[in-house]
Amino acid sequence: MPNDMTLWTRLQALELDQAGSAFRFSDRLARENGWSRAFALGAIEEYRRFIYLAATSPTPVTPSDIVDQVWHLHLT
Repeated sequence: MPNDMTLWTRLQALELDQAGSAFRFSDRLARENGWSRAFALGAIEEYRRFIYLAATSPTPVTPSDIVDQVWHLHLT
Protein backbone atom coordinates (compact mmCIF):
# COMPACT_ATOMS: atom_id res chain seq x y z
CA MET A 1 0.00 0.00 0.00
CA PRO A 2 1.37 3.45 -0.87
CA ASN A 3 2.35 5.75 1.98
CA ASP A 4 -0.26 8.24 3.16
CA MET A 5 1.10 11.26 1.25
CA THR A 6 1.37 9.29 -1.98
CA LEU A 7 -2.21 8.12 -1.59
CA TRP A 8 -3.47 11.63 -0.84
CA THR A 9 -1.58 13.05 -3.84
CA ARG A 10 -3.10 10.41 -6.10
CA LEU A 11 -6.61 11.10 -4.76
CA GLN A 12 -6.17 14.83 -5.31
CA ALA A 13 -5.26 14.08 -8.93
CA LEU A 14 -8.34 11.87 -9.43
CA GLU A 15 -10.38 13.70 -12.08
CA LEU A 16 -13.98 12.56 -12.27
CA ASP A 17 -14.93 15.24 -14.81
CA GLN A 18 -13.38 14.03 -18.06
CA ALA A 19 -11.97 16.80 -20.23
CA GLY A 20 -14.08 17.36 -23.33
CA SER A 21 -17.05 15.46 -21.95
CA ALA A 22 -20.39 16.94 -22.99
CA PHE A 23 -21.97 15.93 -19.67
CA ARG A 24 -19.51 16.03 -16.79
CA PHE A 25 -19.68 13.77 -13.74
CA SER A 26 -20.22 16.78 -11.48
CA ASP A 27 -23.11 18.00 -13.69
CA ARG A 28 -24.78 14.61 -13.58
CA LEU A 29 -24.25 14.37 -9.83
CA ALA A 30 -25.80 17.81 -9.34
CA ARG A 31 -28.76 17.06 -11.60
CA GLU A 32 -29.57 13.66 -10.12
CA ASN A 33 -29.47 15.01 -6.56
CA GLY A 34 -30.98 18.47 -7.04
CA TRP A 35 -27.70 20.12 -6.04
CA SER A 36 -25.91 23.14 -7.46
CA ARG A 37 -22.72 22.37 -9.37
CA ALA A 38 -20.71 24.10 -6.62
CA PHE A 39 -22.28 21.80 -4.01
CA ALA A 40 -21.55 18.76 -6.20
CA LEU A 41 -17.90 19.78 -6.52
CA GLY A 42 -17.69 20.09 -2.74
CA ALA A 43 -19.28 16.66 -2.38
CA ILE A 44 -16.64 15.24 -4.72
CA GLU A 45 -13.93 16.70 -2.46
CA GLU A 46 -15.57 15.07 0.54
CA TYR A 47 -15.63 11.80 -1.43
CA ARG A 48 -11.86 12.05 -1.92
CA ARG A 49 -11.41 12.59 1.82
CA PHE A 50 -13.63 9.61 2.56
CA ILE A 51 -11.65 7.34 0.22
CA TYR A 52 -8.47 8.41 1.99
CA LEU A 53 -10.00 7.79 5.40
CA ALA A 54 -11.36 4.39 4.34
CA ALA A 55 -7.93 3.38 3.04
CA THR A 56 -5.98 4.55 6.08
CA SER A 57 -8.29 4.07 9.06
CA PRO A 58 -7.64 1.08 11.29
CA THR A 59 -11.39 0.80 11.88
CA PRO A 60 -14.31 0.55 9.43
CA VAL A 61 -15.77 3.86 8.27
CA THR A 62 -19.19 4.75 6.89
CA PRO A 63 -19.81 7.50 4.32
CA SER A 64 -22.25 10.34 4.89
CA ASP A 65 -25.39 10.36 2.74
CA ILE A 66 -23.83 12.99 0.47
CA VAL A 67 -20.59 11.04 0.02
CA ASP A 68 -22.65 7.90 -0.59
CA GLN A 69 -24.40 9.63 -3.52
CA VAL A 70 -21.02 10.44 -5.09
CA TRP A 71 -19.77 6.93 -4.45
CA HIS A 72 -22.77 5.26 -6.08
CA LEU A 73 -22.61 7.46 -9.17
CA HIS A 74 -18.85 6.83 -9.43
CA LEU A 75 -19.55 3.08 -9.36
CA THR A 76 -21.90 3.42 -12.31
